[in-house]
Amino acid sequence: MVLVGARSSCSPLARRDGAAQLRPMVEIVNLGWARKQLAKRAAEQEAAANRARFGETKAARKLREAREAERRRLLEGARVEKDGE
Repeated sequence: MVLVGARSSCSPLARRDGAAQLRPMVEIVNLGWARKQLAKRAAEQEAAANRARFGETKAARKLREAREAERRRLLEGARVEKDGE
């Protein structure tokens, strides 16, 4: 564990009854936990960027492609052929 802060001493905290209570001036941080949190935040940011870049889920893409295929099939079925073609 690492102590984070400028001073590692304790500062007095006044209570209502006039007695001083000591409280630490630093926060103890587990470096393993801090590294994992940093990696987790980076992964979340990358995932958000990928969602924005690629834009749609696999299910939404399949639905869009199926609708486009149906539209093309209907359009091709309604095509009128001329004698010259």
